[in-house]
Amino acid sequence: MNYVKNFRLNWFDLLTVVGLVVTGLFIYLGYHNGIFDSRESLIEYVESFGAQAIIVFIFIQFLQVILPILPAAVTCVAGVILFGPVWGIFYNYVGICIGSFGAFLISKRYGQPLVEKMLNEKIFKKYSKWLNDSKVFDRVFAIGIFGPLAPDDALCYLAGLTQMSLKKFGLIILFGKPIPIALYSLGWSTIVNWLDFF
Repeated sequence: MNYVKNFRLNWFDLLTVVGLVVTGLFIYLGYHNGIFDSRESLIEYVESFGAQAIIVFIFIQFLQVILPILPAAVTCVAGVILFGPVWGIFYNYVGICIGSFGAFLISKRYGQPLVEKMLNEKIFKKYSKWLNDSKVFDRVFAIGIFGPLAPDDALCYLAGLTQMSLKKFGLIILFGKPIPIALYSLGWSTIVNWLDFF
């Protein structure tokens, strides 16, 4: 049984490495081919894929929740830059919500050994002390999701280790995510524009 668990954990390690390699390759090729020369060239490149660009972007947002490949600040800003503030925030919301459900269900399926491996040790210790008290954790989880500063992805993994139902988890995620994602997306986009970074 332990061998099976370790085998599954190694697959997550492999996926993380593959994700980092693919991301690095994409960035290298993007700079080499002039895609990142300006905001306009990046938007033009993305628009050349049509509706598929939206699907790919939502999938990237899903992945950044499940695997530590890219920080959310980068992908949320990318959504606003590529699709505008309204649709960008909406696509951020869709991708992040799907990823949040994925993290919760993965945690439910594979348990604490995987969650400990996926999360920062300091964060795990900070929040795991409430795992055995469902009322307290539910309250901490809801406050964290409705707020813009808590480690949302980590909380979703930790929620999977509790007795929280999928229904309660879903309601908190679907109603708690819109405002923080909007503030996060617009806030970082404003900073990027102010610094004239891209």
